[in-house]
Amino acid sequence: MPYDDSLSLAKIKRFRGVRIGSKTIFLGLIPQLLFKNLEIVHSYVMGFFSTFIVGYLRKIKKFKMILFSDFDEAVPLPKSLFGKLWWNFFVKIPSKSADIITVFTSQQKKYLSKLLKYPENQIKIVPSGVDLKLFQNKKSKKQLRKELGLPEDKFILINVGNFGKKRKYEQTLEILKEIKEKNAIFLHIGGIGDKKYYSK
Repeated sequence: MPYDDSLSLAKIKRFRGVRIGSKTIFLGLIPQLLFKNLEIVHSYVMGFFSTFIVGYLRKIKKFKMILFSDFDEAVPLPKSLFGKLWWNFFVKIPSKSADIITVFTSQQKKYLSKLLKYPENQIKIVPSGVDLKLFQNKKSKKQLRKELGLPEDKFILINVGNFGKKRKYEQTLEILKEIKEKNAIFLHIGGIGDKKYYSK
């Protein structure tokens, strides 16, 4: 489904990315940061190209930087010397330039503060949320299952989100085994972030 930028209260500018290995680089971002007088820049997801560029240019351009991070213990840290150098230069140093870092949970807040040696009071928890009113349905479960082509006699566990290792789906599958639910269907709706993990 395409984005509808007209619904946004703020002007949105999108950039075409260039894929290099597992990362995407948005070269169009650099002139925007260099030549526009921006007051606040929000870098979404620590460790991506945008964080690296925004973190280093913040010192030159003096804009406020807000960084979102979903890092936790499930994200493996590099062990080799090259990996550690890469981590420090491309992730840790630019991330520490942020005025505020937002995370989903208190566990992430503690972990990130220790990992980056970043002040805990500058890490704000913004929990994932959803407006349940948007998903109220007056149709019966039976009617919805029929419309969606789902069997009536199955226990359906629905997951909405990006399929990746840090979501720990193996725990969900283990729980299904424990409750001995033979008629269970695990329905994933969303992207596949980690194809290797997904194939397992």
